[in-house]
Amino acid sequence: MQLASLSQIDFQFNDRQGKVFNQLNLTVNQGECHCIDGPTGSGKSTILKLLTQPQAFNYDGEVKLAPSLLIGLVMQDPNIQILRQTIGAEVAFGLENLAVPAQQMPQKVATALTRVGLNLPFSTPISQLSLGQKYRLMIAAQLVLSPQLLLLDEPWAQLDDQGVAELSALLVSLLADKMSLIIIEHQPQAFNPLIDFHWQLTGGQLISYSSPEPVTPAASIKGFNQAPLPPQAASITSAHASVKPPQTVSHSPLLTIAPHHFGYLAQEPLFECARPLSVSATEMVLLTGSNGAGKSSLLTAIVGGNSDVDLAAIELFGQRPKLGIFKHRLGFLMQRPSRQLFEPTVISELQFSLKRFGLPLTQADTVLAQLELSHLKHASPHTLSYGQQHLIAFASIACTYPAFLLLDDPFAGLDDEYMKKLIKILIELNQQGCGILIASHRVIPSLSYQQHWHISHGQLTQQTRPTNTHAQAFPYAD
Repeated sequence: MQLASLSQIDFQFNDRQGKVFNQLNLTVNQGECHCIDGPTGSGKSTILKLLTQPQAFNYDGEVKLAPSLLIGLVMQDPNIQILRQTIGAEVAFGLENLAVPAQQMPQKVATALTRVGLNLPFSTPISQLSLGQKYRLMIAAQLVLSPQLLLLDEPWAQLDDQGVAELSALLVSLLADKMSLIIIEHQPQAFNPLIDFHWQLTGGQLISYSSPEPVTPAASIKGFNQAPLPPQAASITSAHASVKPPQTVSHSPLLTIAPHHFGYLAQEPLFECARPLSVSATEMVLLTGSNGAGKSSLLTAIVGGNSDVDLAAIELFGQRPKLGIFKHRLGFLMQRPSRQLFEPTVISELQFSLKRFGLPLTQADTVLAQLELSHLKHASPHTLSYGQQHLIAFASIACTYPAFLLLDDPFAGLDDEYMKKLIKILIELNQQGCGILIASHRVIPSLSYQQHWHISHGQLTQQTRPTNTHAQAFPYAD
């Protein structure tokens, strides 16, 4: 039974940009799983939006949906979809719109939350959830409605390894129940056993390709499978070389964290830091942990963004963190790049901080060129893909050449090539004396870092770094 089809679709956002879709075709039948891969910014998420809101697009071609077809959509940034304050109310919202009897709702909501591994009280505030937990919540909010077609945008990037494994098991059961799936994914190998049709979006068309080799816990995932880049790989020898030459830097710590219990005031601690930790100007540190472990909370506390956290144990540049006092010495990339983008064009976004701190405006063009994003300089950052927004938000920080850089899940939404470009710039900044702390769900073997911190079972510890990071397993590295 055919559920949805796109036939000969032509579409472009405006006259200044080329075609996003050029005679694009896709047919989805009941019980099928389709996976769409493609470069960052190629239009993958737009396919999902076209299926759910065809009336919002001025396109040529034909969109066909089965009568009474119910489609569930989970977007890359789950915060966009959140409507209520608590997890129970969020999942029940759709049931209310369908006039489901009130006495039936608690069991349906509980079942949906259990299926996604979010076993929390209905009254749990959504504001307390991590981004990965919010992604699970949005899946539950769709599943409770029993859609015939479920659309998932970049689940691997938002979920930790346990979450990916649990989602895979859930999707197997949904396919067995004849639900259809479309997964947008830069890491299709993670879901390979489920996928019936692999598609590459390139040149505005969906090109079928054969299934990649299935992965085991000891296998690598695209973008996370290279050996660490050597320091010289970061050298930019073209005209776009960094305007800030390497310099002699101090080896004294930029960031110090004393032993303490970290958490929000009047709440149970998120974790204990039993031993002192530090980051110097010559170090890149990787912080890993599962969804909800406290990674983002710690990074936000380090920049002074959490007023309800005791900061007595944390010092940055020899001072207790306070929002705004470090100026361009500190750069912070949030998990949600849209929260950091507010200018009308990409170039004005990058130049905003440069003007504020009296820095050369040419540094904006330099970083855009290094990321090969110069063609987007006059585009609106608010119309870009999630991955492109991540890159622009990073560029707006990197162009100020901060002394310390905090990055919260910076590789989300990036294809393999852009991930390599980003890593090269990080290595270059680190060589020039920028201390870097990166939060990630998982170990990144292709990243040359000097320390590995890990949050697990309520403990923040410094891990012993293996001599061969390439041998680290992707899904269960820790």
